[in-house]
Amino acid sequence: MRSRWKGVYLENNLFSYFLNKKRFYRIKNLKTNYNNSTIVKKSINKTVPLHNGRELIEVIIKKGFLGYKFGEFINTRIFPKHTTKTKKKKK
Repeated sequence: MRSRWKGVYLENNLFSYFLNKKRFYRIKNLKTNYNNSTIVKKSINKTVPLHNGRELIEVIIKKGFLGYKFGEFINTRIFPKHTTKTKKKKK
C-alpha cells in the first residue's frame, strides 16, 4: 500500500499520454514497461500494451481496474502443463 500523502504513482511518460487526447489514436506505440504504475480515470476504456517480460500483451482498461496496478492484469510466469504418460501397444 502506498501512503495517501504521497499520492498515486504514475510514470510521467504514461501521464502525458493519458492527458493528450490526440495521442490516444497512437496508443499502440506506447509499449509500456511501467507495470507498477496505478490505473487512473483517464485510462478507462483504452487499450494499453503491457510488457510481461517476453512480449507485449494488450489489456483493455475497464472501470473495475481503477486503483490497481497495471502489472496485476498480466501473467509473467508460465505454469507447466502436466501430461499423462501413454502406454505403447504391443504388436
